[in-house]
Amino acid sequence: MRKIFKKIAAFVATAAMVTTICGTVLADDTYSVIGTINGNWDTDTDLVAQGDGTYSVVIEDVEPGSYEFKVRTNHAWDIGEYNLEGDASSGGANIVWEVTEKCNVTVTFDGEKVTVVNGTAAAPAEPAAPAEPADEPAPTAPQTGDATPVAAAVVAMLAMGCAVLVLNAKKAR
Repeated sequence: MRKIFKKIAAFVATAAMVTTICGTVLADDTYSVIGTINGNWDTDTDLVAQGDGTYSVVIEDVEPGSYEFKVRTNHAWDIGEYNLEGDASSGGANIVWEVTEKCNVTVTFDGEKVTVVNGTAAAPAEPAAPAEPADEPAPTAPQTGDATPVAAAVVAMLAMGCAVLVLNAKKAR
């Protein structure tokens, strides 16, 4: 009975570790603005997914002045930093942005580059609902994305579980 409990406990622990690792690897990235435009270099302002593959945020009531900032991935400096030209990791240049009169500033990230626009009215931070085309019939099957990462995670978890069972069976002999 004790051997069975040890096998089950080892399997559960391994499955929990693999699930945690796979969940971390497969989690969606977040993007945020950091720099003097939103306070200081210690404060992230998250961008909101817009449904078209872009992320944006409106920073409201920005006073006239010169600002420096970047867009970074997952609130970390070692994953990905972006500026107007693209990837700014490993010490790339900050975005330098001039504001001549008090206004809202919209920062948008398309996955590769950042765009910045000064405006007078705040743009919506929530994604707009996509319009349904009137001429197209509704799809008959659900539309799905690439399931490769999920399948890889399931295979990895099964492989780890089998490895634990085999090792424990060898130990029991």
